[in-house]
Amino acid sequence: MNYQYLIKAAKELRDPEISTILNYWGIEEWKHFDPGTFKEKFKESEFHLLCSDHSDLLSVGRINFKFSINLDGESWPFAELVGLVSIVKQKGFARKLLKEIQGNLHSRQIQSIGFSATDLREFYRKWGIGILPGKAKDLFEKSGDNLIESEDDDILLINVNGNHLAALNMLSPEAPGLLDFS
Repeated sequence: MNYQYLIKAAKELRDPEISTILNYWGIEEWKHFDPGTFKEKFKESEFHLLCSDHSDLLSVGRINFKFSINLDGESWPFAELVGLVSIVKQKGFARKLLKEIQGNLHSRQIQSIGFSATDLREFYRKWGIGILPGKAKDLFEKSGDNLIESEDDDILLINVNGNHLAALNMLSPEAPGLLDFS
């Protein structure tokens, strides 16, 4: 099957695309977003799409540019890959999209990470994605005066090198990082 790789800003997505994305993401509090709410919430993101020749969505991933990690008082900006899902299952479309995203971010020299649970570790390893096993547990999100531990286990190295990689490798329970979505 032939496919097209597309990148769209949230405002460029058609209403049926938004509906499909929300359905396959399966996040309960987002499922009922109307297109305007969706476009406003994700205006800082770009959507990477794998589509059939007939413009049917096969797989989707979102790159969140409103993301950084504070390590020892220093802010490290990353583009965050989130919401990678296959609409058409068991055909390798998520893998193909992941490779397209990785190549695109590499060509644009954008430092990018993602997160994953342990049970998906082999999927990412199989397709050549670098992994920092267990390192996501060394990242926290601030909520008021509380720190919330990550639900994910691993950091995925979508496109990371140099000082950014060195900084991530320094994460530990003794030297945790703080996630910043602003």
